[in-house]
Amino acid sequence: MYKQIKFSNGSFTCYLRSDDHNVWKRFDQNCLSNNHILSTDGKISKRLAGVRKGDQIYLKGYLASYSHSNESFKRGSSITRTDRGNGDRGNGACETVYVTDFSILKRANSLWWFLSWLTKYVIISCLIFLVIVHFKSPVCYRG
Repeated sequence: MYKQIKFSNGSFTCYLRSDDHNVWKRFDQNCLSNNHILSTDGKISKRLAGVRKGDQIYLKGYLASYSHSNESFKRGSSITRTDRGNGDRGNGACETVYVTDFSILKRANSLWWFLSWLTKYVIISCLIFLVIVHFKSPVCYRG
């Protein structure tokens, strides 16, 4: 059913939508969690930054909370699946995970990721070439 739902995110919020009313009736929001991942280890942070949609990962850590140095902002972790965010605003369960170990077990669709990357750069190169050709001053020959 998750393939019939469109997911996106903001800085701290996970958004989801579907045009199919039956999907909403069947979807259990208690199975959704918005996770905030923290690490102070540079190697782990680099591997985290390399994750792509569909990758299978191994993640080990513990629930944590964090705040600004003046404590004007604080984010914690849900301890139940029925959380609806601070003040029950409907944001859903949210975990802050301090990661102590992380690895990518299996990459998703490596060929498609490569082709997507290649296509993007071919299109950009073609656009740059067209701009250069279009704005290049004409050469006049006298004969």
